[in-house]
Amino acid sequence: MSETDDYVAIIRLQQKYAHAVDTKNWQAAAGCFHAGSRADYRGNVLDGPEAILGHLKSVLAGFQLTQHHMSVPQFEADGDQGTAVTYVIANHISHGGEQLLVGARYDDEVVRLSQGWRFQQRRTTILWHQGDMELLKVSGTEGISRGGA
Repeated sequence: MSETDDYVAIIRLQQKYAHAVDTKNWQAAAGCFHAGSRADYRGNVLDGPEAILGHLKSVLAGFQLTQHHMSVPQFEADGDQGTAVTYVIANHISHGGEQLLVGARYDDEVVRLSQGWRFQQRRTTILWHQGDMELLKVSGTEGISRGGA
C-alpha cells in the first residue's frame, strides 16, 4: 500500500468506528479493534474488543442518539504500525431529551492486519463539554463513568 492508501484506510477506520457507535452496530464497532486491543476512556482501561464494546454499550445505553463528528486524523505510519490523533465533537441526546456536547481527542496506536488497519490502543481525552457529564454514567451503576465514547 502507498502512504496515501494507508492514510485513506485510517480515515475509513475512524469513520467506521464513529458510524458504528452512532448506529449501535456493535459488530461493526468490534471490527475496528485488534483482538489484543486496549482502550483507555479517561482512566477506565479495558482490554480486548469484548470489554471495550461492553463499556460502550453501557455508556451509550442512556442515549437515544449520538452523533460523532471526526476531524481528519494526523497519521504517521512505520511499516505495519502507526499512530493517529483525531479530534471529535460528539453530540449525545438522552432518552429524556437532554443534550451533552463533548469535544475530545483520540490518541490511537494502529496496526495493519491482513483485514486492514485496526485500533491496537485507543486513548480518549475529553477536552471540553457543554451539558451534564452525569449523562455519561455507566448504565446500571452509581456515579459517573470515567469513560466516554
